[in-house]
Amino acid sequence: MRDSGHREEDTYVYKRDVPAEVAPERQSALQPHGGTLRGKNRASKNLRLNLLIGGLIALLAVCVILAAVLPGCQETTPMARAAAPAPTSATSVAPSSSDVVAGTVLPQTPDAGQAYVDETLFLGDSNTARLLEYSNVTGLTPETCIGVEGMGIQSVIGNTLVSFEGMAYACSLPDAVAVLQPRRVVVTFGTNNIGGYTADAFTDAYETVLDDIRRAYPSVDIIVGAVPPVAGYCSYVKLEMALIDEYNAALENMAKRQGCKFLNWTEVLLDPETGFCKDGYTVGDGLHISEDGARVMMRYFRTHSYITEDDRPQPLAYIPARLELPKQQPSPYSNPIIDAGGWNWQGDQQPGSSSQPAFSQEPEPQSQPESQPQSQSQPEEPQQPEEPGSAPAPEPTDPPADEQTPVADPPAEAGGEGTDA
Repeated sequence: MRDSGHREEDTYVYKRDVPAEVAPERQSALQPHGGTLRGKNRASKNLRLNLLIGGLIALLAVCVILAAVLPGCQETTPMARAAAPAPTSATSVAPSSSDVVAGTVLPQTPDAGQAYVDETLFLGDSNTARLLEYSNVTGLTPETCIGVEGMGIQSVIGNTLVSFEGMAYACSLPDAVAVLQPRRVVVTFGTNNIGGYTADAFTDAYETVLDDIRRAYPSVDIIVGAVPPVAGYCSYVKLEMALIDEYNAALENMAKRQGCKFLNWTEVLLDPETGFCKDGYTVGDGLHISEDGARVMMRYFRTHSYITEDDRPQPLAYIPARLELPKQQPSPYSNPIIDAGGWNWQGDQQPGSSSQPAFSQEPEPQSQPESQPQSQSQPEEPQQPEEPGSAPAPEPTDPPADEQTPVADPPAEAGGEGTDA
């Protein structure tokens, strides 16, 4: 066999493929070349087939692995991260409870803490003022609590009582909300309206106040506080628990209409056995809350929280310090029916006593007798105040140079009237 440069085993393997009738020299020419090329082609095809099969198996294995792992990793994909809600800011005190609080009455929640209190403004009457008075247990400050002694709901808009440092003019309670920019406001009025307003008239005036608060600061959440109960003995006999219950039922319905929340802290103040405020939660008059009452009210507020998304404009504007609240003055919104009967809407006067409204502690507008304006309007006739003694009428004319003396006497008497405050 000729040496054709190929291995003999290659030639031998493919000898059977050469037809027998081909000449030997032809066989020797075909065996080393043709046989070797066919062997290489077949080996190449086998290799490609093996690679293809191996690739398919590997691809199948990868698909199986991805199918098993991918569902657990969906939250970490870029699309999932983009759809995920942004983390809450560091100032948030708790997750939003707006989805949980579907009804009007606030249910019990985990304690929202002092940060929840710091983001809230309390508006109300004398009992709200006592929440600030007991700040050692409530944690309130002048910038988070504005209570006006003797204020009724009808007087909220008509009085500009709140002053701030650096502001030239005092503002009303709704406008004070815009200055202080709280996240939420708790409005609690009603004690000074009971006995003179029907529940419907009371809530009508209440809704006007809530609308004005929204006008002043649309970003604020509004919570309506229940009128606190009174004790079994209450020096203000007009404040009957049946009327308070009627007011609170009307307030709950009003809050539902207004889309507000109702804070029913009566639950923690009321003794279910007696139907009155629990012992120790009011002071001696049976109306105003005590320090213990303020403590449980604030704890109830924190554990019945209402936290929504904070949509206040950021950053907040500068919040000035609140100055001392001046004494309330008579309002054109006062109730003449109650005032005429000795029971005024301020609620700080016992029925049957003088009809002088107790909210005014300044002697000038109230304590002067009716005869004084006559003497002041006619200073040239000092003898008129002494008309009861008609006989000695000529005596005041003896010292005509002293005509100023009778005019000076009434102010001296008015100065002594400071004891009425």
